[in-house]
Amino acid sequence: MDRRKGILIAIDDSEASKRALAYVARMMGGRKDFHIRLFHVLAPLPRRLADFPVGEDPGPTSVRGGEAKDARALWVTQGEKAAQAVFARAKAILRRARIPAHALETEVVTLDTDQDLAAIILKAARTSRCGTIVVGRESFAGLRKLFQRHVHVADELIQKARGLALWVVE
Repeated sequence: MDRRKGILIAIDDSEASKRALAYVARMMGGRKDFHIRLFHVLAPLPRRLADFPVGEDPGPTSVRGGEAKDARALWVTQGEKAAQAVFARAKAILRRARIPAHALETEVVTLDTDQDLAAIILKAARTSRCGTIVVGRESFAGLRKLFQRHVHVADELIQKARGLALWVVE
């Protein structure tokens, strides 16, 4: 399919994501010949569940050995289950807008602690042949925005999304 006709929507369970989905539903509702990839990123594994190099002390609260493997698998399974609930709500919004089920795909990725979220979203869009990325962003009131320490993923995408369309919904 033509890359220009693919839309990747980065979603979570936030109000900002719901607004982004509603916007896409309004813009694309009833149209044909495009696809939407609903993209959800799971948070990194908690440090206590992470693998540690030999000789490194993970600390007293970490989980070790086979117990750690089971705990990691359970953590990922729970995250994926929560993502499926997010996808179900997103699909319901899009289906009400007459977007066909065959046009909807989902993808879940687990973020590593050292990975850049914007880079993961961009890679997913390019790999899945999506020419448009949609993200929701919370609005900040005056002083709160001045004291925000981290850069929002939408701002990073604006800087890095060369060759792609970007819809930032507030």
